[in-house]
Parts: sequence; structure tokens; C-alpha cells
Amino acid sequence: MGWIRRCFRPRIAWWRGKFWGYRRIAKVVLFVSYEIHTQRKGFALLMEALAGVAAPGKIFLLSLGAGPPPEIQRLPGVHVPSLGDDRLLSWMYSAADVFVLPSLADNLPNTMLEAMACGTPVVAFAAGGIPDAVRPGVTGLLAKTGDSAELRAAMLELVGTDAKRAEMSANCRRIALAEYDLSVQTRRYVELYTEMLGPGAAGVGKGAAVQSAAARCGGNQIPAVEFGMFRGAP
Repeated sequence: MGWIRRCFRPRIAWWRGKFWGYRRIAKVVLFVSYEIHTQRKGFALLMEALAGVAAPGKIFLLSLGAGPPPEIQRLPGVHVPSLGDDRLLSWMYSAADVFVLPSLADNLPNTMLEAMACGTPVVAFAAGGIPDAVRPGVTGLLAKTGDSAELRAAMLELVGTDAKRAEMSANCRRIALAEYDLSVQTRRYVELYTEMLGPGAAGVGKGAAVQSAAARCGGNQIPAVEFGMFRGAP
């Protein structure tokens, strides 16, 4: 994601307790979705998982997304209906101890990569392309898709181990930049198209193509490599 390096990075942590109130006695679990009650995003399963937490005061739920705020009875938390600024969103990711992604179906979610870029380990269902980035014991933990009990166990395991979570945090940031930054994606597109077009494309300056494509791409656009660069290829 091209905007990772610019917008999404770990932010200072001293403000969290004062801002969210419960930070000193609870671990912050974050959920983010454009609409929190979209069924495939699994928010209902997250609530089901949290309902089974024996000591709910030790978990603070921070949720972001359009729609009615979640019904929280035993659990302290704050719901934010929307944020229009990626920098503010990066502060939310940084405020969390764990980012939870209970999607029942997904590709390679932006929210997952953004959380990782901010150094926040991810607990998720093993759905779609999520396991490509959420690597058990390295960048987070996975649960069987749709199993709220496994999701709860993974969350509790991660929030209960500060040292392991700190190690995962460093891994998240490193892997997000090394594997999902815009320059990496652009290079992979160029290499893929060059391979597909065959030997005739080998003369194209890959370095120049990567730099040119990266310069033209901005924000959250997926890099598009012009086929015109390969005119004359067989």
C-alpha cells in the first residue's frame, strides 16, 4: 500500500491512558470497518467472543465505523463513527494493543496492513488472503474462520503476553514496509508484466519503469503499469 510509509507508522503512546481512560488497567482491542455491521466483517462474532471474557474490565473495545454504536454491557469501550484523516487513523491503530479482524471473507484488507504498519499485532480469522500477512507467532494469531471461541482465546493470549506482543509489533512494522510498500508492489507488477510479455520486454529499463510508475502513483492507488512501456514486445 503506497501510503503506508507516509501516513501509517507507530505513534507515541503516552497519551493513550489519558485519552481513553481505561488504558492503564485494560488492554485496547481495536476493530475498524467502513460499516461495522456489514455481516462479512464479523463484528457480531467479535462481540460474541468478547461476551465470553471472564474479566471484561481488562479489555477496552475501541471501534471505528459507520452504523449504530455497538451494544456494550459488561465491556468498557469507545465507538468512533468516522474519521476523515489517515493520520488520525494511525493514532487509533497505535492506541491499540491488538487489532482484531474477524472477517468471514476478505482479500488482503487495507486495515490489516495499516495496523501492521503502525506496529499493532493482528488477531484474525484465517479467511481469504489474511494469512498471507497475519503469520502466527510473528505478526499476530489466527483463529478458525467463524469460531468466536478461538478468536477469544487468541485475543486473550496476545493481550496477556507483553513481551511477545512487543516482538510482534516490531515484526509487523518491518514486514509491512518490506513486503507491502508501494515501491515493492510496483516492482512486482513490472516483473510480472515483463515475464508475461516474454524476452522482447527484457530490454525495458526495469529500474526506470519502477521509478516512473512509483512517481505517478500516490495516495492509496494500486500501481498501474502502462502496457505502452512494452511496445514492440512480441
